[in-house]
Amino acid sequence: METLELDLDGDVIGDATDIDQLFGLDSVAIIEFVLGIEKEFGVTIESHRLERQLITNLDKLSVYIGGLIDKSS
Repeated sequence: METLELDLDGDVIGDATDIDQLFGLDSVAIIEFVLGIEKEFGVTIESHRLERQLITNLDKLSVYIGGLIDKSS
């Protein structure tokens, strides 16, 4: 939310899992979102993994990022 300069409380997200449903992000905003995730969590999302289904689905994305963090520990 900070990277995209969204003034939202984390509780607003609720049960929604698709960032397009939540924010209606365009391609530039999605790139900023990915870069923000990489910076925040100290990971690199491999280019071949940059699929719309992974990037826009918060459940899938959190599992993937969790796996990257586990590998780096």
